[in-house]
Amino acid sequence: MSFGRPPALSGAWLGVLATGLIAAVALQATLAAVAFLVAWPLVLASLGAAATRLGARDDLIASAALAVLAALGGGWLAVFFHGVAQGLDLPALLGLFLWLGALLLWPLAWPAKTARRVRTPALTVLALGLVLLGVVRVKDPWTARHPQATTVFHVTDDVTGKTWLAAATPDLDAWSRAALTAGGGEVSRQDIAPLGRGPVWAAAAPPVAAGTARVLVDQLPDGRTRVTLPQARVALVEVRADRPLTTLEINGQTVTLQAKPGDWIHVRLAGIAAPGHLILAGPTVEVRYSLVTEGWPATAKPLPPRPGDVMAFDLSDSAVRTGTVKAAF
Repeated sequence: MSFGRPPALSGAWLGVLATGLIAAVALQATLAAVAFLVAWPLVLASLGAAATRLGARDDLIASAALAVLAALGGGWLAVFFHGVAQGLDLPALLGLFLWLGALLLWPLAWPAKTARRVRTPALTVLALGLVLLGVVRVKDPWTARHPQATTVFHVTDDVTGKTWLAAATPDLDAWSRAALTAGGGEVSRQDIAPLGRGPVWAAAAPPVAAGTARVLVDQLPDGRTRVTLPQARVALVEVRADRPLTTLEINGQTVTLQAKPGDWIHVRLAGIAAPGHLILAGPTVEVRYSLVTEGWPATAKPLPPRPGDVMAFDLSDSAVRTGTVKAAF
């Protein structure tokens, strides 16, 4: 039925819109909280279909209208694509956004005879996008409504006793630089793993009293190695062993691995109200950790006030204890 005869744009697009209508109604009846994700692109696509008689109109104005609706709908969907990609460990779910995008893009992607008429709107939208990208690049876009995100930490090394003020953002804005240099140190790039996966901005600062609970490594009777973590808002831990690791036990839950000898394994634990435990095989292990406690240290110099267009993001303004523990049994 699909390949018996060449389909027409109007029939094919109507079929795509019908899948959206079925899904939107089904979601509204069974899972209303997420039905909007299908319904709004369907509304935009239906407006485009009505304005162009399901793509039968092929003049420049109709093509431009479809391009604008597709750009608006695609940008709106990209926000949710980003959230799903970051927040859910379900890569297959991202394929749904291709279908949702097709509700709007179908007439613009139709081959052969309509390819030429959509070229001008497509190039126009692309040009506008490049202009917008250039404006954002050269003009400071931050406002009180859309403030700049900053992440600044007070870091103490449990091993060396050194103290830093660190910022984990890729670029160092003016407020973060002022916050880091408030302790009298010079800003440079330093590797404070596992606080960052790479070097972070850091400057030396006067030491303050830090927590006394330590990360402990001991051997269990069955020969496995146990890493005990103290209470923390968030614990960022990296472990590696001198042998291949196929499993790692995290607070009683076993995780399957394929780690070669010397490979770092990254673990993030949130809300450790009681001591946490990592258990792995290997008589020789190395542990790197960053323990995050909410709140700036009471005895440290306060952070400078943030301007109205700058905000704290994620775990910013927290105290961090970091260090390395090596053990061989």
